[in-house]
Amino acid sequence: MICNIHAFFEQEKRDGPIMLESVTKKNGNGDAENPNKNSTKKDTIQYLDSHEIPYDKKLLEAEMFMLIKARNPASQYLTDVFASQHSRDVLRLPVGLCELNPIELVWAQVKGYAASHNKDFTMAGIEQLAREGITQVTAEKWANCVKHVIQEVEKHYRETDGIVEEAVDYVLIEVRREGEETSESEETFVSGTDDPCSD
Repeated sequence: MICNIHAFFEQEKRDGPIMLESVTKKNGNGDAENPNKNSTKKDTIQYLDSHEIPYDKKLLEAEMFMLIKARNPASQYLTDVFASQHSRDVLRLPVGLCELNPIELVWAQVKGYAASHNKDFTMAGIEQLAREGITQVTAEKWANCVKHVIQEVEKHYRETDGIVEEAVDYVLIEVRREGEETSESEETFVSGTDDPCSD
């Protein structure tokens, strides 16, 4: 994968950002792999010992992880390294939110073209129609898809995010045993302004 990314930057000469969804991460200090929050305590201790990082054996694993994180510079993506060597920018697309990815709208146009022109229902025919559909996607159509995502979809997410923040200051969960009633002296509150814990 690394060689392919490097070769891509060597061969690609077009202007504008490059959009990639899958990238390879490299730790900034050159270590092959630092422990992370999912590592075992044994691995974390081994890393601390091998890198001569002082620590108290009584520390929790999360505290040990924070020592490693504080010592190491921020991780870098190899893609970013190669891109900067070629004076390019990388635009990362959100994972799991396909509606924020303009390529999904373009792909829908290609599939729509293939579906509406499909007469023989063979794999070879569909492949040919897909190729034809791709040629139907002009720069103007692509720009319209990007414009739609920015002006409509992203705008919707920003607006609804604000509504959620205004509606829910925090969530209070009352924990009590089954059958136990709340005493009259206990205070009930709804909004963040009446929070008895805020002092």
